[in-house]
Amino acid sequence: MPHAGARMMATRVEYKCFACPMTYNSADHKLPGESFMDFYEDPQRSDRPTAVHPPPAGSPFAAGYVGQAVTERRLVTPRRRVLLPALLFVATCVSTYDVGGLAFAVPLMLILTMHELGHFFQALRYGVPASLPYFIPMPFSPIGTMGAVIGMQAHEADRKELFDIGITGPLAGLVPAVICSVIGLQHSEVFLVVPGRHGMMLGEPLFFKLLVYLTFGSLDAAHDVALHPLAYAGWVGIFITGLNMIPIGQLDGGHVLYALLLRRAHGVAVVLFTAAAVAVALFGYGGWSLMLLLLYLTGPKHPPTADDTVPLGRGRTVLGWLTLSFAVLGFTPQPFYGI
Repeated sequence: MPHAGARMMATRVEYKCFACPMTYNSADHKLPGESFMDFYEDPQRSDRPTAVHPPPAGSPFAAGYVGQAVTERRLVTPRRRVLLPALLFVATCVSTYDVGGLAFAVPLMLILTMHELGHFFQALRYGVPASLPYFIPMPFSPIGTMGAVIGMQAHEADRKELFDIGITGPLAGLVPAVICSVIGLQHSEVFLVVPGRHGMMLGEPLFFKLLVYLTFGSLDAAHDVALHPLAYAGWVGIFITGLNMIPIGQLDGGHVLYALLLRRAHGVAVVLFTAAAVAVALFGYGGWSLMLLLLYLTGPKHPPTADDTVPLGRGRTVLGWLTLSFAVLGFTPQPFYGI
């Protein structure tokens, strides 16, 4: 029996018959007295039991059985922490409200929530264990938050599942981010830049710069745009999406790149991590030191999936490369600066 807090593991055994194109599923044809919930998994152990039984006598698979079984395991929905994620969500609502009021906090929290729920519901769809989103409040900062994270046992997902889980979050958050940016820019104003009078200024990711151009046309160096809080929330959403799509380690881009290239992604991740470290050292981007440390501790290389042989298909491959390009379009190494 599992100890307190352990998760039950449902095991389905499929028998491949080489004499016919059918599959015998033990979940549909149980042996007398056989339980579908025979095995349990201790969450602290990495080894997992595998059930291998011959097909029952008289089944259409008995003649074609060659002693090979393929198992598929999915966790029964575990108990998730609710109180801590809820408290962190409220705290992040407060910290973002302190930055820009309701007109900033509400759309930003919507963008972040859509992003994290994109991951969560895809994980739920595939039966990959995942926590509720943990929002990270950051009072007295320019945006009031460091975003949010989800605890997930990514090794339970195969290659295609990892791709879907990794890419859905950024896409789900990017949609409201673009909408907020477009509407918010309609309510923003152009102003004359006077050095020393404006304090903090925002860097412009290429994608946001395009939206500004489509709204106001070409602006000379003496003019800039004072963003409405709604547009500022959209800017943050675009920036966070671009940051997450950098293909290193456990970032969303790291998941997507590994699904595309498998172990060949390791070399790309190491080169990018090294280049980022050099840029921080040479160009004074000291604010990224903590981010680099976290990436180093979690490892720039992505671990293998439960099954790296699952094909992605042409559609996912094209979508993956297009989404990875947003790391260039949505990210800026200097998001805040003073004049």
